[in-house]
Amino acid sequence: MTEEKEFDYENYIKRRLREIDDLDERRYAKELLLGSLGELAAWTEAKYKALEQRIREDLDNPWKGFQTAMTVIDRADYDPINPFWRPVCGEDLKPPKGSGRMTVYLMADDAACQRFMEQGTVYAADRETGQQLCYSIVQPERYQMCMERLYTLFIRNHVPWQTVQTGHLERFFDLVPDETVPDKAQPVFQWGDFSSCVQEDIIPLWNMQEKVLQSQEFRHPCIDEVVYEHVYYVGEYGNSTDGCLVDAGENVRSIRYEKNKVILQTGREIPGDISVCRLYQGDRGNSYGYHYPVLSNHNGKEVELVNGFQRREVTRYVSRNLEDLTLYLYLRDTEGRERYRFCLDCALEQFREVTYEEIQEAYSTRIPQKDTDSIVDNELRFFAWKRSQEWGYVIVPVYRKEERLYMGDMQFFPFEHEGWTMNLYDGMK
Repeated sequence: MTEEKEFDYENYIKRRLREIDDLDERRYAKELLLGSLGELAAWTEAKYKALEQRIREDLDNPWKGFQTAMTVIDRADYDPINPFWRPVCGEDLKPPKGSGRMTVYLMADDAACQRFMEQGTVYAADRETGQQLCYSIVQPERYQMCMERLYTLFIRNHVPWQTVQTGHLERFFDLVPDETVPDKAQPVFQWGDFSSCVQEDIIPLWNMQEKVLQSQEFRHPCIDEVVYEHVYYVGEYGNSTDGCLVDAGENVRSIRYEKNKVILQTGREIPGDISVCRLYQGDRGNSYGYHYPVLSNHNGKEVELVNGFQRREVTRYVSRNLEDLTLYLYLRDTEGRERYRFCLDCALEQFREVTYEEIQEAYSTRIPQKDTDSIVDNELRFFAWKRSQEWGYVIVPVYRKEERLYMGDMQFFPFEHEGWTMNLYDGMK
């Protein structure tokens, strides 16, 4: 590839002006060449560099803004001002009324979820009358429709489909009452063997927010047929790192993204309103109650496990497949600079089979039961929490194999290394 050298127009004109002996003619040529034509040349060069920069950005991983993330929270903890997380279905924000359809979340592995689904029905007793109530167990259709719509948006926007981690959605189940259940019944469910893993009032969230926009202007490109180009200004709604998916029906011929605006080409003079789905890629916020695992199709992003300067000593974890027993950790100082890195290797022969009661006896509530019940087969979780008095942190690995839990030894690490105060990050989430 041949690299084009930049032409210094200003210095070239100044040098050639010295060849004009007549001073009045030299003065006139300077005003014309450096004044009028010089400004035109500078403007053209600036536009050229902006176009070059845009092409470089498009070629540098053009789909990095379309990564998805998903988590779950208690419905009561939903934070509407958190810019990152939005409900997968808006109707989930409304609690169920009376004896109508309700949704539960199963904190269990795939095998347990399959058994729960195959069970077919679940029974409850009316709180007031004691009448037995019957509910059918079905997969929520609304989440499947959301995934199908997201896939359609990727295709229509000519963005390569990037698989969504649906591990959370696969654990939601709708309970549909049969015709014998009274409208005003107050069910108390009998979960049986699933009583420890069924969670009510849990809703799924993802990093996609939808907003309706109106066209601000349009013009006619000079081509053989009439094609209208409509401009939709995103404004502060957009972010340079976020991906935008436009939902404008099937009549859109092309979609172009520019800074703070989306440009559509369509055969219709008035396309009407469109909706822009923004895939947020920024800070996930720090809302109360947002402590459930985050599933993402994005690898390589750092996730903070332990912060030595936070007063609360919360437990966090990261997951690995049993085929990858190495955890890469990074220590950063108060300014975010990396000061030390190391890897934590685990050998399966160092683990022992345990029950949750044994985990609780060893670490009390540091490792909550809900976080061990939700470990699936062949998943390894590294639990980490701070020890303020010792100015350090501990890591405890736990994995599940054939529905049995295994736990490794606890390892302690200091927050200080080579005189620096650090925070701990996982570099392979």
